[in-house]
Amino acid sequence: PNEAIVALQGNVKVKSVDGLEVESDVLHYNQREDVASSDVLVKFTRAALSGSSIGAILYAKTKTLALMKDAVVINSSPPSQDKSGKHPPVEVRSGRADYFEHDGIIKFTGETVVRQGPQVARADSITGIFKPQTRDVDRIEFRGNSSLRDEEPGRVSTLYPRFEGRVESFDRAHAGTS
Repeated sequence: PNEAIVALQGNVKVKSVDGLEVESDVLHYNQREDVASSDVLVKFTRAALSGSSIGAILYAKTKTLALMKDAVVINSSPPSQDKSGKHPPVEVRSGRADYFEHDGIIKFTGETVVRQGPQVARADSITGIFKPQTRDVDRIEFRGNSSLRDEEPGRVSTLYPRFEGRVESFDRAHAGTS
């Protein structure tokens, strides 16, 4: 048996020194590589951030996290506010998510949907680029089939990109309103 591998099973709850709390039925930890992984449902919270995924791998040395399948990430205290001045939570759902803290990148792939109140963004993949020191978002890139939609009561408008591929801006001239 490899003494560097620790296998935990049955209602596993782990809390790190930086406040990350993880729950799963199964968790494997490689002490030598400082890598934690699970192939089953994993739930996590850290301050205002929470989420889940089927399977996850955390590389503690490089501060890299892979949410393997059916990734859900919720920020319950986002900086952006809606027209009423409220700060509704931001929920992101995708097939997979990868977080690279040192590089300042979070990438959601596979039918990604972002919702904040009545606003919805959809794309094949969405990548957030942020400042690693402050975690402030620098920019967000949409790739593939993408749209922005505002579903305010009594008025729905949708913006589509001007061209295929990487989307840096949306054009109101191509907006559909219903």
